[in-house]
Amino acid sequence: MIELTLEQWKAMATDAESPPRVVDPRTHTKYVLVPEEVYDRVRRLFEGDEDNQFVREMTAHVMGLFGRDG
Repeated sequence: MIELTLEQWKAMATDAESPPRVVDPRTHTKYVLVPEEVYDRVRRLFEGDEDNQFVREMTAHVMGLFGRDG
């Protein structure tokens, strides 16, 4: 897990955009930061759709990107 620095936290707290968005300066990949509770609820929605192969494949891919075991 990556902890926010005080500077990052202040920037997020004063930014009007919600949820906050961040960018990796090396790859220019953009991310949206959501509370873990929200992430877990959305993840369960996708995992519960047994009839959708695309959703299952993308869930595994996204979990890998975030270093989680799905």
